[in-house]
Amino acid sequence: MNESAQLRLTDESVLHVKVREIASGIASLYAPKTLMLIAVDHWFGSRWLEFAGKMLGMAGVWSHHKPCIPPFVPARIVSQRRFVSPNYVETDAGSPLHIEVSSSFARRRKLAIIEPDTAFVWYSADSSVTGQMSLMAYIPFDRKYFNWYALLERHGDDWKAHELVNISDVELRSLQDSGFQNLVG
Repeated sequence: MNESAQLRLTDESVLHVKVREIASGIASLYAPKTLMLIAVDHWFGSRWLEFAGKMLGMAGVWSHHKPCIPPFVPARIVSQRRFVSPNYVETDAGSPLHIEVSSSFARRRKLAIIEPDTAFVWYSADSSVTGQMSLMAYIPFDRKYFNWYALLERHGDDWKAHELVNISDVELRSLQDSGFQNLVG
């Protein structure tokens, strides 16, 4: 990705600074064709990572090899924003990613088919109020998806990792630092 390319965001009230830095780091390091940022109304836990839906109304199903669109109820989605390479300028958000569907249909909604070559970042929209920030990313890489979850908690002016799945604190900080450098550079 071009050094001058950066995720262009103007509405800080909608997108938390940490999310912006991490999203910019993903764009800088992985250079997906498209990056989607999806704000979810409240905190969500690590069980959403690779969650595909329920079977027979009760048993959870996870999609490890070909991830599905996490079946968040559409009413929980606060915003959906789309950024396109090479400069990751915001464009039309497109059709809603999260739609009302049966659980059996949700399990067939594969990210690579619905939105190919797209990196996704879901985050909790009310982080500044709750002091907890949920982040979940699915990043296309080598014809698969690298995905991870992070729960950050506010400690004064800083956010510290409280729970990490498929990513280390060092890797998360590296993404954030790369994004920060990209944004200020």
